[in-house]
Amino acid sequence: IDGKDSAGQYTPIMEIPVRHLLLIPITVLVSIANLCAFDYGLIRPQPQHLFLERNVSGVSGMDIRQLRFSVTPDGHQSAVVFAEQLKRLLEWQPDIAVDKQLETDGQFILQVSVAATASMPVSLSPSGHSEGYALHVHENGMTLIGDDSAGFYYGLQTILQILLQAAESGGKVPSATIVDWPSLSRRAIAIDLSGLSSANTIDEAAFAILGSLKYNKVILYLHQALPGQQYPFKTTRPSPL
Repeated sequence: IDGKDSAGQYTPIMEIPVRHLLLIPITVLVSIANLCAFDYGLIRPQPQHLFLERNVSGVSGMDIRQLRFSVTPDGHQSAVVFAEQLKRLLEWQPDIAVDKQLETDGQFILQVSVAATASMPVSLSPSGHSEGYALHVHENGMTLIGDDSAGFYYGLQTILQILLQAAESGGKVPSATIVDWPSLSRRAIAIDLSGLSSANTIDEAAFAILGSLKYNKVILYLHQALPGQQYPFKTTRPSPL
């Protein structure tokens, strides 16, 4: 790199070794190769496995309020949260019955039937992955089995989306089998709190929505959102926190 001296002559200011210059195109090529090799399937918003039977009717939007829910004891807490979500979104909160007999097929199972005497299909097998689940939608209801508590919760969120779709359309959801698990163990979303005031708060409902979308991490950007020297911690300052 050259520069002019007081006499107007170009004199070297800094010398860059040739080997360093060769690193520039190599770095660019490596970056492009990494970008091309990235598996965009890791962030795709669709299940790992989806088998859709479009010619076979599943749950009808007209039958939602007649659905009966049975769950294993270990899945009862997540099912109660699920019922509260239905109450908030559809103004209907179903009764969740605990059925210990379901434990013969797994620890986290939910059976949804259109009638007490409806025949249920053969039980499903779990996905075999952490935070995974398997869900079968059929004409008599739904069957959900989770690999663990997290997978069971995510399966319930998929059922919630199906019921919302059926309620909005008033039609029938096609019969389907969904087997899903996360490709990424950390699924984060960043929330910028620096420009918010006390009038723009973030409550628990926002995090509940993120959970229903299957995020499991939240990154909070707190620049100027926490008290500092100007606002000691003993002083209450309006903030979204």
